[in-house]
Amino acid sequence: LTGDAADGVPGVPGFGAKRAATLLARWGTVEQIPDDPAAWDVRIPGAPRLAATLASMREEVALYKRLTTLATDVPLAESLGDLAWRGADREHVTRLCGELDADAVLARVPRFATA
Repeated sequence: LTGDAADGVPGVPGFGAKRAATLLARWGTVEQIPDDPAAWDVRIPGAPRLAATLASMREEVALYKRLTTLATDVPLAESLGDLAWRGADREHVTRLCGELDADAVLARVPRFATA
Protein backbone atom coordinates (compact mmCIF):
# COMPACT_ATOMS: atom_id res chain seq x y z
CA LEU A 1 0.00 0.00 0.00
CA THR A 2 2.77 2.45 0.86
CA GLY A 3 5.15 1.38 -1.89
CA ASP A 4 8.92 1.22 -1.70
CA ALA A 5 10.89 4.02 -3.34
CA ALA A 6 14.17 2.12 -3.03
CA ASP A 7 12.78 -0.68 -5.20
CA GLY A 8 10.80 1.57 -7.51
CA VAL A 9 7.44 0.30 -6.28
CA PRO A 10 4.79 3.02 -6.22
CA GLY A 11 2.32 3.14 -3.38
CA VAL A 12 -1.40 3.74 -3.50
CA PRO A 13 -1.91 7.52 -3.34
CA GLY A 14 -3.09 8.66 0.09
CA PHE A 15 -1.86 5.59 1.96
CA GLY A 16 0.85 6.38 4.45
CA ALA A 17 2.40 4.02 6.96
CA LYS A 18 -0.23 4.62 9.68
CA ARG A 19 -3.27 4.15 7.46
CA ALA A 20 -1.79 1.08 5.79
CA ALA A 21 -0.80 -0.43 9.15
CA THR A 22 -4.26 0.16 10.60
CA LEU A 23 -6.03 -1.49 7.67
CA LEU A 24 -3.60 -4.40 7.44
CA ALA A 25 -3.79 -5.00 11.20
CA ARG A 26 -7.57 -5.24 10.87
CA TRP A 27 -7.83 -7.31 7.67
CA GLY A 28 -4.47 -9.06 7.45
CA THR A 29 -3.85 -8.70 3.72
CA VAL A 30 -4.47 -6.03 1.14
CA GLU A 31 -6.76 -8.45 -0.73
CA GLN A 32 -9.09 -8.66 2.29
CA ILE A 33 -9.57 -4.89 2.66
CA PRO A 34 -13.16 -4.19 1.51
CA ASP A 35 -13.75 -1.84 -1.41
CA ASP A 36 -16.74 -0.37 0.44
CA PRO A 37 -15.53 2.11 3.08
CA ALA A 38 -18.77 1.56 5.03
CA ALA A 39 -17.40 -1.92 5.80
CA TRP A 40 -14.28 -0.44 7.35
CA ASP A 41 -14.84 -0.80 11.07
CA VAL A 42 -11.61 1.03 11.87
CA ARG A 43 -11.37 4.80 11.88
CA ILE A 44 -9.41 6.04 8.86
CA PRO A 45 -9.49 9.71 7.85
CA GLY A 46 -10.61 10.06 4.24
CA ALA A 47 -11.87 6.47 4.07
CA PRO A 48 -14.24 6.98 1.09
CA ARG A 49 -11.50 8.51 -1.06
CA LEU A 50 -8.92 5.91 0.00
CA ALA A 51 -11.31 3.02 -0.63
CA ALA A 52 -12.11 4.34 -4.11
CA THR A 53 -8.42 4.75 -4.91
CA LEU A 54 -7.59 1.27 -3.67
CA ALA A 55 -10.52 -0.23 -5.59
CA SER A 56 -9.36 1.43 -8.80
CA MET A 57 -5.80 0.16 -8.32
CA ARG A 58 -6.45 -3.45 -7.25
CA GLU A 59 -4.76 -4.86 -10.36
CA GLU A 60 -1.61 -2.75 -9.89
CA VAL A 61 -1.47 -3.51 -6.16
CA ALA A 62 -1.69 -7.26 -6.89
CA LEU A 63 1.07 -6.98 -9.49
CA TYR A 64 3.44 -5.08 -7.20
CA LYS A 65 2.75 -7.47 -4.34
CA ARG A 66 3.58 -10.40 -6.61
CA LEU A 67 6.76 -8.74 -7.88
CA THR A 68 8.01 -7.97 -4.37
CA THR A 69 7.12 -11.27 -2.68
CA LEU A 70 10.09 -13.57 -2.28
CA ALA A 71 9.58 -17.12 -3.52
CA THR A 72 10.65 -19.61 -0.88
CA ASP A 73 9.61 -22.78 -2.69
CA VAL A 74 12.08 -22.68 -5.58
CA PRO A 75 13.94 -25.98 -5.91
CA LEU A 76 17.71 -25.60 -5.77
CA ALA A 77 20.24 -28.05 -7.16
CA GLU A 78 22.84 -26.74 -4.70
CA SER A 79 22.90 -27.30 -0.97
CA LEU A 80 23.23 -24.45 1.49
CA GLY A 81 26.88 -25.43 2.00
CA ASP A 82 27.49 -25.25 -1.76
CA LEU A 83 26.24 -21.67 -1.75
CA ALA A 84 28.38 -20.49 1.18
CA TRP A 85 30.79 -17.71 0.29
CA ARG A 86 34.33 -18.97 0.59
CA GLY A 87 36.08 -15.73 -0.22
CA ALA A 88 36.89 -13.63 -3.25
CA ASP A 89 38.95 -14.92 -6.16
CA ARG A 90 42.27 -13.16 -5.49
CA GLU A 91 43.43 -13.20 -9.13
CA HIS A 92 40.15 -11.86 -10.48
CA VAL A 93 39.78 -9.14 -7.84
CA THR A 94 43.41 -8.06 -8.22
CA ARG A 95 43.01 -7.78 -12.00
CA LEU A 96 39.70 -5.92 -11.71
CA CYS A 97 41.05 -3.45 -9.14
CA GLY A 98 44.02 -2.80 -11.43
CA GLU A 99 41.74 -2.15 -14.42
CA LEU A 100 39.61 0.23 -12.38
CA ASP A 101 42.56 1.93 -10.70
CA ALA A 102 41.04 0.93 -7.37
CA ASP A 103 43.93 -0.67 -5.53
CA ALA A 104 42.60 0.62 -2.19
CA VAL A 105 39.58 -1.64 -2.63
CA LEU A 106 41.85 -4.68 -2.66
CA ALA A 107 42.86 -4.00 0.94
CA ARG A 108 39.19 -4.01 1.96
CA VAL A 109 38.46 -7.55 0.73
CA PRO A 110 37.67 -9.46 3.93
CA ARG A 111 38.72 -12.88 2.71
CA PHE A 112 40.17 -14.58 -0.33
CA ALA A 113 39.26 -18.08 -1.40
CA THR A 114 41.85 -20.76 -0.89
CA ALA A 115 42.68 -23.03 -3.80
